[in-house]
Amino acid sequence: MMSSQAMEPEQVQTDYEQSDPNRVLWLAVINQAVDDYQTHLDIQAGRYKADPYKATACRGAFHWITQAGDWFCQVCYMADLDPESIQMAARRRAVQDIRINPDP
Repeated sequence: MMSSQAMEPEQVQTDYEQSDPNRVLWLAVINQAVDDYQTHLDIQAGRYKADPYKATACRGAFHWITQAGDWFCQVCYMADLDPESIQMAARRRAVQDIRINPDP
């Protein structure tokens, strides 16, 4: 069953304690991807320097979320989350962070 309510990445973390082990795993995957999505944007904007491995992983997470392919959607469903809500939450978080931490 999919949640009809949009969840922010921070809400995903608080759900860990109330979830079954499989859901906890998929929530952790999504939470890490959202963190890496943000790091990718920071790397692109020159706000963060990363080693090539980290940069590649973050770029992959960015594309995984923005392209919302079958695997992304399936992971969201396994975590009982709406894929579009996760995409919107990642974008909102990125915009909020840019406003708080503008380019140097």
